[in-house]
Amino acid sequence: MKSKKKNTNQETVKCSVKYVDYLTGNLKNAMEKALSVSYNFVKWAKEQDVKDLDQLKRAHCKNYIEQKK
Repeated sequence: MKSKKKNTNQETVKCSVKYVDYLTGNLKNAMEKALSVSYNFVKWAKEQDVKDLDQLKRAHCKNYIEQKK
């Protein structure tokens, strides 16, 4: 009976580790995508002669979104 419980605990740990790996993998992918989008926006903003965040206007953001559609 003891070995059956041990196997159940091992399976629970294995499932937990797989789930954590799944979550961290998705988080890593999401962060990479967010960075990519951010870099693309910064590159576009530089092309629009925005050199500082203070220069960034709502119209810039709207234009960027419209251009991406």
